[in-house]
Amino acid sequence: MNLVSNLDENKLQEFISKNNSKYKIESDIHSIQFDYTWVDKIEETIQYLDAIVRVPKKFLAQEEEIVPIEKAKKISMETIRHLAQHTNLIQDVTADGTITPSAVLNIHKEETFDLYENRFIYSLLNNLYMFVRQRKDAVKEGSFSKSKKKLEFNAHTKINTELINISLNLESNSYEDLINLDGQELDMDTRIERIELIVQDFIKSPLMKSLIGTLPVRSPIRKTNTILKNTNFKKALELWEFIERYDYKDRKEVKENLIIDSDKEIQLKYLLTSFINYNILSSLSPDNKDSDSEEKSNEYYLNKAIQDFIKENKDIDAKEFKKMLSEFFDQYKQKKIKMQRTIYNEICRCIKRHDNNIKKAIQTIRK
Repeated sequence: MNLVSNLDENKLQEFISKNNSKYKIESDIHSIQFDYTWVDKIEETIQYLDAIVRVPKKFLAQEEEIVPIEKAKKISMETIRHLAQHTNLIQDVTADGTITPSAVLNIHKEETFDLYENRFIYSLLNNLYMFVRQRKDAVKEGSFSKSKKKLEFNAHTKINTELINISLNLESNSYEDLINLDGQELDMDTRIERIELIVQDFIKSPLMKSLIGTLPVRSPIRKTNTILKNTNFKKALELWEFIERYDYKDRKEVKENLIIDSDKEIQLKYLLTSFINYNILSSLSPDNKDSDSEEKSNEYYLNKAIQDFIKENKDIDAKEFKKMLSEFFDQYKQKKIKMQRTIYNEICRCIKRHDNNIKKAIQTIRK
């Protein structure tokens, strides 16, 4: 601030008015950003899917079939009840009441996973696996933003008889990864890999294997009591609906190339900064180290010392500060006077000893 405030206005005006300058600024920006909300949604639902897959719902399926009596494996109460209702299946009745049927009802009971709710999970996990694979391939390049900026500034001007040539080249490159870390400090690639492995394990579960070949479920999902009221199935339904309405155009890409070479305001700013650089260069000359510059330098350091002191002591008021400043000034002034007196006395003693030695030498010669 001191450097800027002490610039010579007349020199500055001459520097600008007599300049011949040109500049060129190039800016290249490229950014790609993907939506990763699907990662959060799947991670949030995994525990509920795991609970369903580990303890799936079972259904006791009953298959009824009329078979010849010789092929009947088991006669149950249902078989007898059916025969009583269908006397046409009775072949013979003996005098003692023995009944010989020609065919009977055979009932086969078996536990099965083939429920609508389970087929819903089966379809969801298959869809989820394909969804994760597609998203993984789509986002493999990652979300990033990179930019490159370059400036070329050339000028020549004149102050009095002094010719000044200026050449300035600046270049900056930046790269930013736009994927944040989660609470466990896992990067996005690791999180996606983990999701894919978990879904693959779900696909290999006994539930999924038992439902291979069954009719897949499609939207709209039937809202059974289990799907509506069971927390695990409610979360599974939310994930189904999320995947269905997900916008696959989740990639936002920006490419921008900008060239500026005719903005007068920017050109003036670079001329001003060039003048500051010129001023610094000029100040290094021995001819410019005059008393005025010394006074300005002293003023700068004094101002800085006061600013630093007040910054660290915000509660001090002006009266107290003046008192402290006066005390310190008197203290160091007296110290300086005392030091100067000590030096003066020591010089006087040296001169006195020198005079005495001269006198002794003259007396010795006379003798």
